[in-house]
Amino acid sequence: MTLIPWVIPIRVVDLLEIGLVAYILYKLYQLMRGTIAVQIFAGILALYIIQLMVTAADMTILRALFGSISEVFVLAVIILFQPEIRRLLLLLGQNPLVRRFMRSPAQQERIGEIVSAIEDLSKRRIGALIVFERSTGLRSYIETGAQLHAQVSRDLLVTIFYSQNPLHDGAVIMRDARIEAARCILPISTNMKLATNLGLRHRAAVGITEVSDAFVIVVSEETGQISTASNGELKANISIALLDNYIVEALAPSFEPEPEPSVVTAKSMTEDFKFQRRRAKLVDDLREKGITDERVLAAIGRVHRQKFVDQAFLSRSYHDEALPIGLKQTISQPFTVAYQSQTLNPQPGERILEIGTGSGYQAAVLCEMGARVYSIERVRGLYDRTMPLLRKLGYSVNCRFGDGMAGWESMSPFDGIIVTAGAPDVPGSLLQQLRLPEGMKPGGRMVIPVGGRDKQMMTYIMRMGEDSFDRIEMEAFRFVPLLGNTST
Repeated sequence: MTLIPWVIPIRVVDLLEIGLVAYILYKLYQLMRGTIAVQIFAGILALYIIQLMVTAADMTILRALFGSISEVFVLAVIILFQPEIRRLLLLLGQNPLVRRFMRSPAQQERIGEIVSAIEDLSKRRIGALIVFERSTGLRSYIETGAQLHAQVSRDLLVTIFYSQNPLHDGAVIMRDARIEAARCILPISTNMKLATNLGLRHRAAVGITEVSDAFVIVVSEETGQISTASNGELKANISIALLDNYIVEALAPSFEPEPEPSVVTAKSMTEDFKFQRRRAKLVDDLREKGITDERVLAAIGRVHRQKFVDQAFLSRSYHDEALPIGLKQTISQPFTVAYQSQTLNPQPGERILEIGTGSGYQAAVLCEMGARVYSIERVRGLYDRTMPLLRKLGYSVNCRFGDGMAGWESMSPFDGIIVTAGAPDVPGSLLQQLRLPEGMKPGGRMVIPVGGRDKQMMTYIMRMGEDSFDRIEMEAFRFVPLLGNTST
């Protein structure tokens, strides 16, 4: 097939080829821009122009000399532009269609530990460089350091980068939620567009992302400022409140299975509108029952409770009642969720520990209020079901399978703890994981139902000192009992 054959015999494939070549040249320009490769290319272009002039002038000796050079010209170009060619191939390898078959395992469980370590390092102005391996292997860089093959923990990361530790120089490289090695040597970026005040740590962070698809977190030892690097670019001044979102986004598989095509019908539109009306009515009902915090009501109004209930009870999703979710567990009554949320009063960016993930509904409400949520579930079946659901719905919750009565010591201290099961007494381990007061800032607080199996008193606790706690008993509720250990 040709286009306008009576003028110029141009085929559709010719247009496709021109577009493809233009795209490749543009990508090459993007990769070379701001690097020393521009000067090298200019030098090669100058030699080529000189060769044309020599050939036109019929200079025998120079023409022979340039002829000898041209025999190894292709090899010379490959050697001179090796970093740029490597980055181009890497760019192709990062294409979602290619990475469909090269997904890294989810690392959500360890993100909370990493964020907590970064927060501690930042506050203490301890320099750190943490590299997350994605689809491109980093074995050659791992082998330059001290190999650890250790589970991720806040304490271990902070200890590694402590200035008196012999492993603190260089980078930590992580693979599949494990610390593979420390004291690793990384390539230094030669990108001239980087700020001149950046030190070797930040240039190494950019350098490793120029030759791989790694994601890197850097902590400045001078300012405590947190930066991230990926795809050869550095983002500075990242807040702790947003860091876990950056990590989740960076470590999530780049290619997600495409959802089944949805057909928008009158029935589906009616159902969406129906649930929207029911959420609005639920908010009005909660307001009439005494919930006055508009932030809580707005959060309840945004969470799609029908996603958290068993399909058999879908029609009762927005009734103000607890519903069975299997495994002898229930999703809490919306009034109870609103009451506990209002009593705890989480502020945006605060670290909140939830004991009893359950269906995930309470965690979703806390997320909608801007809290950084950590949640523990003791029932393996619920944990395996709820963690993927929260992630699918876009809620960044650091979940853990374990004994809720023991809390999450490695992630402490917390600004608030919310317990969604009735306890005969307040666990001392949870009290000690509340944040201590700092100056005029009050200590951490806890909302927990305390009492027997048939009835508990909602109790508000605030930490006033090392071993000093204020305690206020509020209204009576009935929760499932808070149990220790774990269950299948």
